[in-house]
Amino acid sequence: MSEIFQRCTEVTTVQFSGCGVIGLLQALTPPKQADATTRGKGGKRKRGDKGAGARAQAPNDIDNDGPAPVHVPIFPKLTSLRLKVLDFSDAVPGSGVLYDLVKGAVKRREANNTPLTMLYIDNCVIWKAQAKALEKFVRDFRWDEHEGYDEDVESDR
Repeated sequence: MSEIFQRCTEVTTVQFSGCGVIGLLQALTPPKQADATTRGKGGKRKRGDKGAGARAQAPNDIDNDGPAPVHVPIFPKLTSLRLKVLDFSDAVPGSGVLYDLVKGAVKRREANNTPLTMLYIDNCVIWKAQAKALEKFVRDFRWDEHEGYDEDVESDR
């Protein structure tokens, strides 16, 4: 689904509302940056052993048809995100719940120098503690302070 939006490189603001947006939220998340230091097996590099670590880390392209696909997040210039009518406790495959996905996306965009500077949460099911935690990561955070856990919502479940 995110392939549709790959050419939308100048978009700075989006609004996601209701069901079916999890795939788009996942596509907003940059991949984890690879650690530049060598860790794990092999131990320390000996003095004067230049390039040995690089050779050990280089991919073996003999059996591959080309480089591995690189995940390019949609909307690379995105700075503002508005989320409406979402339940932050909904399960997200591979990410836990929607709250974890949103928090991870915000943190990873910051780590990749593409931070969100504005996050609006309107008419969503979200705990106050979760909203306060997200507020720490985004400069302009706005939440309607409606947790969505009133009797009307609970009776619908």
